[in-house]
Amino acid sequence: MMPTAYLIHGTSTRDDDWFPWLEEALAPAVKLERLWLPNPFAPMQAAWDSALEDQIKPADGLTLVAYSLGCVTALRYLARHPEIKGANLVLVGAFVDPLPTYPSLDAYMAGELDLKEVGRVMG
Repeated sequence: MMPTAYLIHGTSTRDDDWFPWLEEALAPAVKLERLWLPNPFAPMQAAWDSALEDQIKPADGLTLVAYSLGCVTALRYLARHPEIKGANLVLVGAFVDPLPTYPSLDAYMAGELDLKEVGRVMG
């Protein structure tokens, strides 16, 4: 069975940027699931968290590929799932603190992120 990786985009869509290229480049060795996230140009943390819960089944060895705002979203997903062991992360353009040049994302960035828990999940 082909392994699956999940792509979590930022403030773009799953069909933008380099995402279709990555899906093609990984095939047939890895199946890339480009996740759908609601209102990508006006993201809401609870809605994106819910979308990940609907589309990703927690599993040992889970692989997440994330870009920009999707990176903190991926980290939060892993922090919510301490039962996962051996997670794999590819983070591109990652940040975990609010960006002064993008105050519209401040509400999305609010809340604590337990990076120690994420480290245990990646263990």
